[in-house]
Amino acid sequence: MRIAFSCGDTNGIGPEITLKSLQKLSTNTDNSYYLSIPRNIFEIYYSSLHCDFRFSTEQNTDSKVSINFQKSVKYQPGIPTAESGSSSFESLENAISGIFADKIQGMVTAPISKYAWAKAGINFPGHTEYLTERAGITENLMFFLSDNLKAALVSIHIPLKSVPTALSSKNVSRKIFLLYNSLRNDLNIHLPRIAVLGLNPHAGESGQLGREELEIIEPAITNCGLPSVFGPFVPDAFFGSRAFKNYDAVLGMYHDQILIPFKLLNFETGTNFTAGLPFVRTSPDHGTAYDITGKGLASDTSIMTAHDWAIRIIENRERSRIAE
Repeated sequence: MRIAFSCGDTNGIGPEITLKSLQKLSTNTDNSYYLSIPRNIFEIYYSSLHCDFRFSTEQNTDSKVSINFQKSVKYQPGIPTAESGSSSFESLENAISGIFADKIQGMVTAPISKYAWAKAGINFPGHTEYLTERAGITENLMFFLSDNLKAALVSIHIPLKSVPTALSSKNVSRKIFLLYNSLRNDLNIHLPRIAVLGLNPHAGESGQLGREELEIIEPAITNCGLPSVFGPFVPDAFFGSRAFKNYDAVLGMYHDQILIPFKLLNFETGTNFTAGLPFVRTSPDHGTAYDITGKGLASDTSIMTAHDWAIRIIENRERSRIAE
């Protein structure tokens, strides 16, 4: 199996955790790996981390680790710049090109800076939106994975005030279907149980605190045609009582509704998975950590976990394909 890493923002911890991972993976797996990264950034971390893994600079060789050297960039640890944004985007694009050329089976993306992307003129709010357009599809699912909680979002990178108008019964139903299919095909859960959260405090209190539950979420659950979808649940009570343990996955309406409990439980071990893409993409569930960049303190636990989930999903998809 061949897996690509993107280096992430070159002024963040992405290059550090990526090289730490490659140091381990080059010796303890039979897979091969591809990384696109500016030459000087690679040399800085390869030296400072005392890496000794062997690598090739040609993607088509038999080397376990192959590196595509991008042009060198100004290294300004802890500072998002147009140059760091552009470089992280180039690394991502090189990984995608390898997937479309059937040279790579999956990709693990290191953290980017959305601000640096904007400074570089890259008009996407994040990986998820860009990968969706690049893959030529209209819908995806931001799906967070861990051993103790699996949770997905209906709306993702939009302001909180825009969430209610972004919801529709059709949209919620589509996300339920995407989640259900991902649980079956990507995670090998044959009869998944899904919990759907409400939007408003107390899940609207029968319409007294908002009508989205009555007019959008409940009809979506009823009309989706799946027997094992339940809700809408009161979000705080649902997580406070640990009711999520009774379900295979949870679907939330907006970003922080899911990310706060998920990161509370899995800050260093959570994985962000973009379900619905024709290829497998995972990412560590944390940001660029500019405050510790260049200090050798960044943990590679989350990106290693993201790698392991990518392998698992690729294998599960292959099993599903054979079974069909």
